[in-house]
Amino acid sequence: MQSSNHTDPASKSSKPSKTTSIRIFTLLKLAIACCLAFITTRWIPKIFKKGKTLNSSNNYQEGLPLSEADLLKSHHDRNLLSGMVHMANSSDIHLSMHNLKKQASSSKNSWLLPQLSEEQHPNPEDNVGKTSKPPSKSQYADYEPKCRYHSCFTPCRSSDKFGIYLYPLHSELTYSKEFLQIYHSILHSEYYEASAGHACMFIPNVDLLVPSEEKVKFLYRLKYFNSGQKFGLNHVLFTEYPELLQELPIGASIIAGNNFKLTNYRTNFDISIASFNYLHLQDDLKRDHQENFCYVNSVSEMQASLSINCLPVLLNPEIVLPFAPLIDFDSCMLQARRKEDVFVPKKLQIEILEKRGRNLYDYYLSSINRIVLTGIGIFRERAFPHVSRSALEWNKIAHNNGMYNNVPYNERSPIFATQVAPDIGFTCVVLAYDRVDSLFEVIKRVSQSDNLKKIIVVWNNLVKPPPAQNLWPEVGKKIIIIKMDKNRLSNRFFPFAEIQTEAVLAIDDDIVMLTKDELDFGYHVWREFPDRIVGFPSRLHLWAEENPDKLKYESEWKNDVSMVLTGVAFYHNYFNHIYTHQTDERAIKFVDDNLNCEDILMNFVVSNATNKAPIKVGPRKKFKCPECDNASSALSVDQSHMVERSSCLNKFHEIFGRMPLKTVNFRADPVLYRDDIEPKQKRFSDMGDL
Repeated sequence: MQSSNHTDPASKSSKPSKTTSIRIFTLLKLAIACCLAFITTRWIPKIFKKGKTLNSSNNYQEGLPLSEADLLKSHHDRNLLSGMVHMANSSDIHLSMHNLKKQASSSKNSWLLPQLSEEQHPNPEDNVGKTSKPPSKSQYADYEPKCRYHSCFTPCRSSDKFGIYLYPLHSELTYSKEFLQIYHSILHSEYYEASAGHACMFIPNVDLLVPSEEKVKFLYRLKYFNSGQKFGLNHVLFTEYPELLQELPIGASIIAGNNFKLTNYRTNFDISIASFNYLHLQDDLKRDHQENFCYVNSVSEMQASLSINCLPVLLNPEIVLPFAPLIDFDSCMLQARRKEDVFVPKKLQIEILEKRGRNLYDYYLSSINRIVLTGIGIFRERAFPHVSRSALEWNKIAHNNGMYNNVPYNERSPIFATQVAPDIGFTCVVLAYDRVDSLFEVIKRVSQSDNLKKIIVVWNNLVKPPPAQNLWPEVGKKIIIIKMDKNRLSNRFFPFAEIQTEAVLAIDDDIVMLTKDELDFGYHVWREFPDRIVGFPSRLHLWAEENPDKLKYESEWKNDVSMVLTGVAFYHNYFNHIYTHQTDERAIKFVDDNLNCEDILMNFVVSNATNKAPIKVGPRKKFKCPECDNASSALSVDQSHMVERSSCLNKFHEIFGRMPLKTVNFRADPVLYRDDIEPKQKRFSDMGDL
């Protein structure tokens, strides 16, 4: 009985064995399920990855012609679809993106563009540039007419690469052939940047060549359009109708369009480009077949005229020419307000204008690709001014590579000017060495002129540095000090890139006696005669009585004038280029070796190019500086000065091979200067004395 109460050891051990088997079977099922899940989530997407990409690409480009789809395939594969596939493999990125966005919104520098690469985008809709829902009407930002580069442009992060991000095209939108060509030009250029975080500018995926309100609203669905303090920062909108686009809520976007007017063009912010559709206008141009003139009123008509080798005559002075002011289309056309006012140049001049026009058209306007890349190149130089080219270089490259590569070109030639120079002010260039007190007094005097734009001080002293910045007078005008590496008098006529006006006032650092009215009147006289030197100290060349084969320099009071010295004179910036780049090196070397006569040489240069005499302004004759501390050491005091100046005349006469200087007995004075009326009735009442 007692034994029957005990359990058999064998039967006791059989129960745990059955439980263990069940557990092993359960674990095996779990392992198989995990393997299937792994294969499903890891291997199968990789196997079908290519097929999914192609399908997505086909859906994305639905409605586009095959040729256009082929052009954009590489962009979609690299940009849009890489983000879609990456999203399937990463669940942790969503959290990091959320944290980054949260951190950016609370940062003090939240106005900066987001530094996120495309691989960080978890949402395929973000890559397409589409938010979850469009903004409400109150969130739209009106066009900002006062935008300028310093206020509506975020500086590029990279100091060496100017990258442009292209929003991927969207299936909900339609695109014109011209827009797709613009897109394609940037996509396959050196400027294309696949990562939005490293881009400097953004091109929206919205075709605004013909703008509309519905298209503009789509801009607000783009990821980076509202990423800063202003809507549209660093976004460029291409259009054929800038005036229509300015009426729509585009925020601080940059407009790249044609037919801007001077009144609605935001200088150094927008860019005036050429038309993308102008060839149909060729047959409609109003043409003067006898003179081969085409009368045009718009940029597109100007393009059509140049494309058929017809010299444009612009009858609408209010439009902004393409790529102004860098590309000088003024040098290849005529301008007038009416057909009856057109000045017909000589046949040789017309041929030069036609050749220049053809070269500029071929190099900058002949295709959409050239138009787009020229515009982007100008944007790049605005962003990186340290690598920018001068207007001379922009135009020279066209003429050096054009059909007529033997056509000389400099900045806008005043020789062909047919009207008064534009009233945009002048740049004062002061040649300085060590007379600091008189230099500061000159700056104060010149700054009184309302027409002054900036002052450039050419510092020629290689030993003594210019005064510290805090010592310079505060005159309300920009002062630029350029330290030269050689003490050369010719430095004053170098075509500095900082000179951005047509008019240049050259002045010595001891000319402290001129009044505001004298300067302003001299500038306005120059505007009437932009192809001449217009200034104050006049001189005369004569043939020596004792030796009729030799020239003599005359500074006594005479009735005739053949030179106006550049100690204080206005002239066109064009002549800086001729002096520096085209004047015989022997003449330049003679000036720099003797430290004298650069002013005489400039008179030779201008008169040789124009065959015209300079213009003396006002009655003042004496320009010495008795108040200056070291006036006694001035060149004009030296008894040998007249002999040296006469030798300069003879040397330049020998080098030029002729005598270009012209003699006149003419002087320009204000109309009411001598009239016995109240000074307040005179525009220029203080013209100084002798």
